[in-house]
Amino acid sequence: MADEAQKTILQEAVVALERQQRAGGTLVVMAGEVLGKQFPVGGGEMTVGRSSACSICLDHGSVSRSHAMVICDEKGVRVRDCSSTNGSFVNDSKVVEAEVQGGDLIRFGSVVLKYLAPNTVESTYHDQLYKLSTLDSLTQLYNRRYFMEALTREIASAHRYGRPVCMVMFDVDLFKRCNDTYGHPAGDDVLRSIGQTLRERARSADVPARTGGEEFTVILPDVPLQGAVQFAENLRQKLESTPVLHQTHTIHFTISVGVVQLGGKDEGPLELIRRADDLLYEAKRRGRNNVVFD
Repeated sequence: MADEAQKTILQEAVVALERQQRAGGTLVVMAGEVLGKQFPVGGGEMTVGRSSACSICLDHGSVSRSHAMVICDEKGVRVRDCSSTNGSFVNDSKVVEAEVQGGDLIRFGSVVLKYLAPNTVESTYHDQLYKLSTLDSLTQLYNRRYFMEALTREIASAHRYGRPVCMVMFDVDLFKRCNDTYGHPAGDDVLRSIGQTLRERARSADVPARTGGEEFTVILPDVPLQGAVQFAENLRQKLESTPVLHQTHTIHFTISVGVVQLGGKDEGPLELIRRADDLLYEAKRRGRNNVVFD
């Protein structure tokens, strides 16, 4: 009897371990406007929906603001629908709640994602492919191409749902002097430091990008102008007070920042960028190391 009990306990432990190994992984968008975008699946509950407050934000008209939950625990990975308008599906079967396995296709409204179990060749391949196509290799921020695509989507969404979207644009003051004085590797260290700070401060819905040599831009969905200005000022102060160590040198640097909020329905990506760029150079004219907004 004791042997049977021990055998049962061992079997349950093996099953639990297998579930734990399956837990985590990645959701990759396979069909939709953000094709290839990845969402790491961590422990606990992740909200899925159109709202930028969701852990997995899918800004598509077919997705409800609070559409579903992705739950990752000792039982494995599960999808739970939250009474969405257009339903949640696993491998084309409509579900209220269902466990998912590696390779399963999950559909929220019209947006299709594929669940990739952790530590598989396919998950590694998709991860590398996504990074190569969307990230700047030096700073690990989004690249300009991805930024432009994201800005176009966010502006369309803001116009459609009447919600705010702001943009913070900045560059490093006297960056050429830094390169000339300490060398280009030192300049690269400054840019990497900025990338790390932006990744730490950005929300999951934000889009921090390196859009030029020493120019950076952050899209802030669902943030009014006052909140964007506060974000920019906090960032300016943080970077000013965080020197970069390069070999035996301590490099202090500052940034000049322009902040804009999307205007009327006729304003598109290029107009918003132009306004932000004008304000950035106004910050330069005012002596650098400050934030200018309209």
